[in-house]
Amino acid sequence: MLNDAIIKQFNEFKEKTGKYKDLYLEKVIMDRVELNSLVEFKNGSGTYTKKYAEGNPGQLPLMTGSLEIKYHVEPIDESHVIEDESISYNKDNDSGSQAFYHNKPYIVGAHHYAVFIKENQKENLTVKYLYYMMKNIFDTNKFYQSKNVANSSLIGTFDVYIPKANDDYTSVEIQEAIVEFLDRTEKLRDKMYSLEHKTEKVYEAIISKIFLTDDPFISDKFNKWADDNSYNIRIDDISFEPKPLSEVATFPRMQMALGTPDLSIQEYEHLTEDEQQNYIPLIGGTLENNQVSGYFLKDNIRAGAISEPNIISWTRINGKHFFIQKNPVCTNDDSYFMKVNEDNLTEFIQMSLIVFMRHNNADWGNKIGKKKMMGVEVMIPKATKNYSSVEVQGIFLEFIKKFRDLNAKTLECTSSVIANCNMIDKIFLQNFFKDQHND
Repeated sequence: MLNDAIIKQFNEFKEKTGKYKDLYLEKVIMDRVELNSLVEFKNGSGTYTKKYAEGNPGQLPLMTGSLEIKYHVEPIDESHVIEDESISYNKDNDSGSQAFYHNKPYIVGAHHYAVFIKENQKENLTVKYLYYMMKNIFDTNKFYQSKNVANSSLIGTFDVYIPKANDDYTSVEIQEAIVEFLDRTEKLRDKMYSLEHKTEKVYEAIISKIFLTDDPFISDKFNKWADDNSYNIRIDDISFEPKPLSEVATFPRMQMALGTPDLSIQEYEHLTEDEQQNYIPLIGGTLENNQVSGYFLKDNIRAGAISEPNIISWTRINGKHFFIQKNPVCTNDDSYFMKVNEDNLTEFIQMSLIVFMRHNNADWGNKIGKKKMMGVEVMIPKATKNYSSVEVQGIFLEFIKKFRDLNAKTLECTSSVIANCNMIDKIFLQNFFKDQHND
């Protein structure tokens, strides 16, 4: 039977909207059918490489193996543009596979499938209802890169559930009611994602102005904050000098880690803390998970391939992002490291780099290797009458922390709401699409 809480939620939804008065979820009977009988799959095109995407920005979202849309591109051929309302999903990713709903044009790249309702089923099935059924498949079953890959030949064999018509509603009308009910959390989720994005933008704007001592907003905020925290310093006391990174940090030469990681991020997270000590993070081209893309067993890595702790890492294919690796790491990708000298603070240099790179749009075609990075100049505060340069760096970091804390609190709140929405969806879908509702 359906969960009583779900029935209660649906009844509250009916009362609030004034719709579907005579529809009772607990009485809905479902037909269980194989997904292959309802849909067709289309492979993505491998011609949409990262190089192409970076060099050909456009309006159309490019769906890849990622769980988020990282690129908008111009189509190589107009036939690649999918105009129809449809579903897509990534077939392999360290974080699993995920369904995406589309009602605007998009392009499917490598490691991704588009899913269309068959012509003879379009009168019986809505695309958004199909999306929620496929979402349930990916929420319930985990598919990973190189393990249990979500190829169409596998996904098509899963069973899905189609509501039967009753005396008051057609199957499609019941589908629409379920979709409208589930879209409540979808809309709330979208609002939270939007708030997260705006909060990040505000934080980035503050960071980008930290070095502008003539900015009235920053000046007033800093001076008031310094007074409140008993620092004997004013914004006018501070001046900056540019220094090449070669004078600020060293760039260790490291051997490449060979082979495939022994553990995915998900597998590593299931280990105990003692077991995790036996593994070294692999730093790759990803901008997620602090640039970590997997884990090597320590015994499987040459000593020369392991970094010192507390270094800054970056990838040459995207010069706008810098990560602090507090523990030893390794790489088998186009990723590089720098070790900040003791007379500077690692976090301050990271922040200074982010400001410089974003202000200059990380030119060089978004590619910057070790040699080019060594010549990049960062802004270092000079010593003042009362504080050394490194002390001024620490004061700046503490000042920024108030904005970072606000950012973190907002993200914590939105993440909690999103997690609750995901849980509500998952519970509903798993309870609704299951065998005891079959005729």
